[in-house]
Amino acid sequence: DVFVMDLVGERVGERLLPEYKASPIIEGLESADFDSKIRGKFVESIIVAKSFDLIPSEVTKRLAASQFSGNKVYTYETFLTQVLRINPHSELSDSWAFSNGFRLNQRMSYDRIKRASDILSAAFGLVVFSPVMLIVAGAVKLTSKGPVIFKQIRVGEREEPFVLYKFRSMEVGSEFGAKYTAANDGRVTRVGKFIRMTRLDELPQLWNVLKGELSLIGPRAEWIELVEEYEKQLPYYHFRHAIKPGITGWAQVNYQYGESNKDASEKLQYDLYYVRQYSLTLDMTIFIKTIYWMLRGGGR
Repeated sequence: DVFVMDLVGERVGERLLPEYKASPIIEGLESADFDSKIRGKFVESIIVAKSFDLIPSEVTKRLAASQFSGNKVYTYETFLTQVLRINPHSELSDSWAFSNGFRLNQRMSYDRIKRASDILSAAFGLVVFSPVMLIVAGAVKLTSKGPVIFKQIRVGEREEPFVLYKFRSMEVGSEFGAKYTAANDGRVTRVGKFIRMTRLDELPQLWNVLKGELSLIGPRAEWIELVEEYEKQLPYYHFRHAIKPGITGWAQVNYQYGESNKDASEKLQYDLYYVRQYSLTLDMTIFIKTIYWMLRGGGR
C-alpha cells in the first residue's frame, strides 16, 4: 500500500508523476487520515517534499516512529531513485549535469573496463553466433526481396551520427511509412517477426560495438529523424546522449517497445536514471534482465 502525502496541499488528487502511468495519487495530510495510515505496519509512506526541512517537526517525529515500526518512509527524490528507479525529465534543469551524485563524472576507469568488455564480448559473440547469423541471413534472403542487412543512421554519443546494422525484418521501403512499429505491424515479414521477438535481428550490431559506435549496454540508439523530433518536444532529451548508446539498456528492459512520443517521454525517464547511476552494478542488472526478456521473447 502506497501513501503519498502533500504537506502543502497544492497537488491533492493529482498523480505524483502525471506522465508516469504507475504513479500513485497524492493525498492531503488531513483528508488522508494521516495517523491511521502511518500506524499500520508495512505501509510505504512517501513524502512529497524536496527536503525534510519543509516538514513540521511534530510530523517528522511521527514519521520517524512509523519508520522504526517497519514502514518505509521516502522523500520525493528517494522514492523516484530507489523505488521507481527513474529520473523524470520534468524535474530537470539546465544545471542537472552539474549536480552532485553523478557517477558519470568519475567514469574514466569504468569506461576502460566497459570498452574492453565490449570488445571481448562482441568478438566472442560474432564468432559463436556466426552459424546462427548465416542461418538468419539465408532465411531473410529466401523469404523476402531486398538486402539482408538493414542500415540506418542513428544518433550516438555526444550526438554523433553513425550507421547502425541490423538484419532486415521488414519489407523494403518500410522506413518511409509510420515511424513506429506497432504490434502485428503488416510491414514485418514472417521471418522478421521471429527474429525481432528473439532479438536475433540485432546480432549485426555487434559489429557496431567492435567499431566503438555502440556499447552492449546503454540508451537505445534512436533514428536521427526521431531524435530531431524528440529534441523539440522533450526537454533535456539531449542528456541521454552523454554516454554511448547500447544494444540493450535500462529503458529497454523496463518499458515496452515505444509506439508514440508519449512512450518516448516515459522511456527517457529510465535513460536519464541510467546516465545518473552509470555503474557496473546497474549494467549487470540490465544484462540479467535482458537475458530474461530474450527467453520470454519480449522483442517486437
